[in-house]
Amino acid sequence: MIKEIFTTITILQESNNKFEIIKAIIKKILGREAYFSKDIYIYSNNLIFNCGRTLEGCLVACSTFEKKSLNNIHLKNGTFIDIGAHIGKYSVVISKNHPNVNIISIEPDPDTFKLLNENIKLNNLTNIQTMNLALSS
Repeated sequence: MIKEIFTTITILQESNNKFEIIKAIIKKILGREAYFSKDIYIYSNNLIFNCGRTLEGCLVACSTFEKKSLNNIHLKNGTFIDIGAHIGKYSVVISKNHPNVNIISIEPDPDTFKLLNENIKLNNLTNIQTMNLALSS
């Protein structure tokens, strides 16, 4: 519960539209679907993410999301494959921190794929190739 409160506070601090975030939190508390009326942007660690219209997108984009995992990725070169890239959190952070690494981002959902590509453009990244497809074994 404390982690959720801390994350929510972080989302509020990093978002461009705090009113929409507060409305969504209230809706969620009341057991309603928490969609935003417009896209929400998160400004996190000198990066910009379009989260789309869901609170879950903001959760992924905020600076506290999987922070330990992201900080423990150390690459010198090669290729990083992001399967299920969602809005591109891992792809964008790794691209910024490791510009010599080639990144392949795979996202099956067409709407989320659009956000992934927008987030790559918002952050002026050129070493990420995206694919709109699903993988299975």
